[in-house]
Amino acid sequence: MSANVFTTIEITDTHIKLLQAKTVRHKRVVCACDVRLLSDFTDKELIDKLSEITTFLDAPRGNLTVVIPRRLAILKSMRLPSQNEAELRKMIALQLVDQIPYAVEDVVYDFVVLDKEPSGYIRLLIIVVHREISDRFFRICREAGLQPEKFVLSSYGILQWLEYQQASPVKPAKIQASAGQPVLLVNIDAGHTEICFCHQHKLLFSRSVNYGARDLTADPKSGLAGQIDLSLKNYHKENLGPSVKRILVLSTMPEAALLKGRLEEMSLIPVDFHSPSDNILCQKDFNWAAVKNHPGLSLTVLLGIVLSDGKDLVNLIPQEVRTNKRSRQRKVQWAQSILMFALTCLLTLSIPGIEFFRKVAYLRGLEEKIEKFKPELEKIRKKQQVVAALQEDLGRRVSITDLLQELYRIAPAELSFQSLSLDERGRFVIHGYAETSAGVHTFQENLVQSRRFKGVNLEFATKRKIFNREVTDFQITSMINTAHD
Repeated sequence: MSANVFTTIEITDTHIKLLQAKTVRHKRVVCACDVRLLSDFTDKELIDKLSEITTFLDAPRGNLTVVIPRRLAILKSMRLPSQNEAELRKMIALQLVDQIPYAVEDVVYDFVVLDKEPSGYIRLLIIVVHREISDRFFRICREAGLQPEKFVLSSYGILQWLEYQQASPVKPAKIQASAGQPVLLVNIDAGHTEICFCHQHKLLFSRSVNYGARDLTADPKSGLAGQIDLSLKNYHKENLGPSVKRILVLSTMPEAALLKGRLEEMSLIPVDFHSPSDNILCQKDFNWAAVKNHPGLSLTVLLGIVLSDGKDLVNLIPQEVRTNKRSRQRKVQWAQSILMFALTCLLTLSIPGIEFFRKVAYLRGLEEKIEKFKPELEKIRKKQQVVAALQEDLGRRVSITDLLQELYRIAPAELSFQSLSLDERGRFVIHGYAETSAGVHTFQENLVQSRRFKGVNLEFATKRKIFNREVTDFQITSMINTAHD
């Protein structure tokens, strides 16, 4: 069974009731119901009936709430001068000594805050159950194979039913009218009736009377109507809360509608009649057959608890069970903390190793890429070698155009060239004549200063006549400087 299923069990003098709900689209819907009739209310009968009903429905081990009947609990209103929970519990324990017929150590109790006063005082409702009752219910559940998480007073189930109805977007008009008003809820079950005074989402007081569905036709003055009127008078006398503005009677019996006139006549308060199953969300294949076989049976308490989130419900489960549960939770938390610490330490210590392996993996990836691109690199190297050889070869070559441009740049105007020759070894021979010997020397100096020539040598410069003119015939040799740039 899914952990999303919530189960509530109510044990009364006459029946064991079980109701289940599950969350569908963020809303709880009733999905299962079963009821078993009791004959003698012994432990053995209760264990056997619980085993049968939970086995048939395959009830989950978790999310289980058990209802403690109002008749087995004591309710006390207190006004105490503190708002600290630890202090309140100590004060409550001292106050209970004189207000209950049991020793404080023999009871299980819980409390609900009703009101906080500006003066620092706080109004509380204390719910007390004898430890034997709480232990008995827990033992019965355990022997039936169940592990309840909460023991909730039945009155809070009735309050939660009202809260559910008032929060519903399609709530009946009469329930909507009661929102925010002090309300008296009368839940009529098969063998008993529970009377609850509620206001502003709080249970102010409640009581259980031994009048049920079978007593609906009894004399109104001495029967159920009389008990409701008596409860109203006592509520006002003890000043337990503001005046009731509306009475809601909850029952599956049509005869309950007869109370309307009687109660309005006796209390002068408007009275409305409702069935507990009104306006309840149910699973499509769900039916109320289990309840129809038991006339007068009310599921108000179960519906209220199973359809609420249960956060505000008092818990009357034995103290040692709570202590053991808290101890287990603390152990789990300690184990989780130790595990997280160990994982953190392991992660911290493993960071250098992780970094080392990351770098190794990175280097391995680089090596794989290098191996992959080796053929391409080899091709590139060969191309580079060819280009270098070409550049070297071109560097050794002499550009005749550049050479002639340089000669004419540095040659004096009076100079004429007869011949120019360049051999394979780079030896350059210049043969020409000049009008004066000074022009030859100027030309020689310009050759020496030029970066294109090196090893300039004047081999001869002689005077001779050409066309009746005297000129200086010369020959200069040099080497071509291919690295002059």
